[in-house]
Amino acid sequence: MALTRDPASSLVVVTGASSGIGLELALLAARDGHPVLLVARGVAALEEAAVAVRAAGSPGVHVLSADLGSDAGIDAVVARVEELDLPVAALVNNAGFGVWGPFAEQDPTRIAGMVDLNDRAVVLLSRHLLERVRAAGGGILTVASTAAFQPGPGMAVYHASKAFALFFSVALREELRGTGVRVTALCPGPVPTKFADTAGVEGLDDVFIARLASQPADKVARMAWEGLAKNTSVVTPGALNKVSSMGAKVFPMKVVTRIARGALGALDATGAAKR
Repeated sequence: MALTRDPASSLVVVTGASSGIGLELALLAARDGHPVLLVARGVAALEEAAVAVRAAGSPGVHVLSADLGSDAGIDAVVARVEELDLPVAALVNNAGFGVWGPFAEQDPTRIAGMVDLNDRAVVLLSRHLLERVRAAGGGILTVASTAAFQPGPGMAVYHASKAFALFFSVALREELRGTGVRVTALCPGPVPTKFADTAGVEGLDDVFIARLASQPADKVARMAWEGLAKNTSVVTPGALNKVSSMGAKVFPMKVVTRIARGALGALDATGAAKR
């Protein structure tokens, strides 16, 4: 489902593109005939992703190794897009990570990096590339999470960062209503990617509800891509994830927060880390 009438002349920019949902979205863009700019930190993984995206049919695959938690990384993406000088059919804000465990024990530098990547990069890239998106009649897809729908003791900053990303996306969509720019937030539940390992989440594969709610990355990406094409405000893949996302609307926040604490399982009854 191409986002523009002439896909070959409009760029799709994907952050966090070397694996998981980001790579699957890049493959969908390639199959629709878009040139693609793949952005991630790891050079080797980017090059492997580029091979797959070229094989999927993209007329032009460009790679950029950049740390989007830094000003230099954001500036590098903007500079590469300016160099390519194409309208942007889609900016896919997919890069992000989480940190699991008691807030009081987390590394402040890592916390700051998470907020910078999950939120600051989303906002700044969206602002810098907005006019090129408007020129293409394209869209902005931001990957949030079902974590955005409730506070998350044990992953407090991550949940808050995804709530920020979701609310920013929904508000921006309303601001841009009538301009021809689509804005969609993707709120997946558990997806078999490297996220849990990066976050340090222990035993996620052993949690029955997590296995039940899990959706494969290719399915999640396809629903997101179709949702962006249709200008859907929020895409939440999976029936169980849709139901769980409604909990914050039905139950008091205190109850939802305690349920989330039990599901995350990072803390004991005193608030100390489980070992």
